[in-house]
Amino acid sequence: MFQRRLAVGALRQLPSSTLLKRPCTFFTPQAEHAVPNAKLLAGAAVGAAAAVVAGFTLKGKPASADEGNSLAALEKRVRDLEIANGEKVSSAFVFIKPHAVTNEVKKLVTQRFSAEGIGIVSEGVINAEKIDQDMLIDTHYGAIASRAMKQKPSELAVQKKATQEFEQAFGLSWDDALKKGLVYNLVDGAAKLGCSLDELGDKYDKLKKGTTLLKFGGGFYCGKVDGIYVINGFYARMRSQFTVPGTCIYFYEVQWDPNRLCWADFRGKVLGGTDPKTADASSLRHAIFKTWKDLSLIRSPTRATMACMHLPAHLRLSRSARTGSALPSRRTILERLC
Repeated sequence: MFQRRLAVGALRQLPSSTLLKRPCTFFTPQAEHAVPNAKLLAGAAVGAAAAVVAGFTLKGKPASADEGNSLAALEKRVRDLEIANGEKVSSAFVFIKPHAVTNEVKKLVTQRFSAEGIGIVSEGVINAEKIDQDMLIDTHYGAIASRAMKQKPSELAVQKKATQEFEQAFGLSWDDALKKGLVYNLVDGAAKLGCSLDELGDKYDKLKKGTTLLKFGGGFYCGKVDGIYVINGFYARMRSQFTVPGTCIYFYEVQWDPNRLCWADFRGKVLGGTDPKTADASSLRHAIFKTWKDLSLIRSPTRATMACMHLPAHLRLSRSARTGSALPSRRTILERLC
C-alpha cells in the first residue's frame, strides 16, 4: 500500500472519457533508439519510489509511515525526481479556439507537431457548455476574469496614479464614485443597465482609450458606459469566444526534447505570435491566417483576439520545474481550461 501510494502520486492520469491518449515518442536523429516518453517517466517515477522504499528496508527495517515521517520524506523524494525529469522535458498545453476547430486545422496542427518532433501525450474536446458551466475560461484568464466576473470594485487594489487619472478624466474621485455606487464589475454592470454581458461588451469596445476608457494596470481597465463605470467590460467578448452552445475547444497536451526545440522557438516559430497577421511566416497561426479558406474557417483570423491557437503561459511545465514549484498534474491542466 505504501509503495502503491507513491506510484499513484507520481503517475497522475486523466479520466479516460475526457481525452484521447496517444503514445508519445520524441523524434530525434537517433529515432531507432527513441523511448516512449510516457513509459520513460513512468518507469523513472516508479523506480524511484521502489528505490527509496528499498533504502528503508535494506537493514531489515520495514518501511513505515510512522518512522521519522518517512512517508513525507519519500513523497518529497518522488516530487524531487519529477522536478528533475521536468528539466529534461519541455511540456505545454495548447488548444484550438472554437471558431477554428475543423478537421483541416486539426490535421495541420498534428502534422506540424510531428515534423518538429513534438509528441502528443493527449488530445480531446471540451464543450462550450462545460466551459461556461464550470467557469473554466474564467479560471483560465485568472485576475482579468475575476475583476470582471467576481470581485467587487471596492475589493480592488487601485494604484494612486490610476485614481488620479480617473479623477482627471471623469471629474470625480475614485472614492466618491465607489461611495455613490457608480462602479461595477461586468456582471453587475450588465444587470444595472438591464442588458446582457455581450451587449455591455459591445458598448465597451466602442470606448476611447484615455478618455472614456482608462488602463489601471495589466489586465485592469475601467470604462464609462451609460453613466456608470465598468471594470474589465472587454472580457465579455473574450469569454463569448468559448461559451457559444454547440461549440468546443480542441486541446493537445504535448512534450518535446528542449535540446532540439527551445521554448522561445516553440512559442514564436511553431505556434507564432498572438496576432496571426504578423506572426512568424512559418508558424501555425500565420499558416491558418493565410489559408483559412482551405481550412474550412468561416472568416479570416485577422485580429489578435481571434488567433486560432492558444498557449496558456502558466502551463509551461518545464518552467515550473526550473523554479522548483509544483508541477501541475494533467487533471489540474484540464481544470484550468483544458
